[in-house]
Amino acid sequence: MVLVIDEFSSIARADFEGIYNLLRAREVHGVSIPTVLVSLDNPPLVYFKESEIRSIGNVESLKFLRYGVGELRDIVSDRVDRAITPGACSDEVIDYIADISEQYGSARVAIEVLQKSAYIAEYRQSAEIGIDDVRAAKSMINPYITESKLASLMEEDLVVLLAVCRCLVSSRYCESSCIMQEVSVIAEDFLGSPMPASRASGVLRKLETVGLVDSRVIGQPGDSRKVYGISEVPVSVLSRKIISMLGKKQ
Repeated sequence: MVLVIDEFSSIARADFEGIYNLLRAREVHGVSIPTVLVSLDNPPLVYFKESEIRSIGNVESLKFLRYGVGELRDIVSDRVDRAITPGACSDEVIDYIADISEQYGSARVAIEVLQKSAYIAEYRQSAEIGIDDVRAAKSMINPYITESKLASLMEEDLVVLLAVCRCLVSSRYCESSCIMQEVSVIAEDFLGSPMPASRASGVLRKLETVGLVDSRVIGQPGDSRKVYGISEVPVSVLSRKIISMLGKKQ
C-alpha cells in the first residue's frame, strides 16, 4: 500500500501531530507505510525539524516544474472535449486561456478560467465562449486593473489604453500600427489635438511597465513582431469606463 496525501499543507496545519505520528508508523506501530506528500511547498523543509526527518526515515523530494503554455493548452483542450458543448469553445479561445494562465504555470488556474468563461457565456446566452469572456473570467480570479489604478492615469494614458481596447474588440492581441491609428482618432475626440506617434509609443511602454497592457513577441527569429493585449478585464467594460472618465475630465 502507498498512501498519497494531497493538499498536505492544509492537513499539517490542522493536525501536525497526527500527520507526524502517521509518518512514524514504523517506529510507533511497527508497520511501514510508504507515503507521498503533495504540496505547493516542500513539506519536509517547511514542517519538520532535521531530527524529526531522521525519525521518519528515508525522505526524498521531487519538485514539479510549472506547466508551460503547450502543456496548459493540452490540459484545457482535454477539458473542453470532456465538458464543453462541441463547437462552443474555439481553438483561439483555448490558446488564449493557455496564454494568460502561463504566468501562473498552474493547471488549476487554467481550468478555472475555462469554467468561469463558460458560465459567463451562458449568462450572456451565447452559444460560444468569446475572448472577452475569458478576460472577464481572469478578472474574477485575480483582479489587477482597478478603478484606483485607472484614476491615477493621465488623460493621454487613458487615450492610449482606450486605443488598445478598440484594437482588441475581437482579437487576443493587436499590433502597434493599429494602436497608433486609433490613438490619432481618439486624441482628436477627447484631447482636441493629435498625439505625436513618439509620445503615444512612450505612453504605451509606460502602460506595459505598470502591467495594464500585456506584450509578447510572436513569430520566428528574423520574422518576429511585438503584439499587445489586455487579459485582466473585458475590453468592452474597460472601454466604457475609460470613455466615462475622459468625458468627466473634459
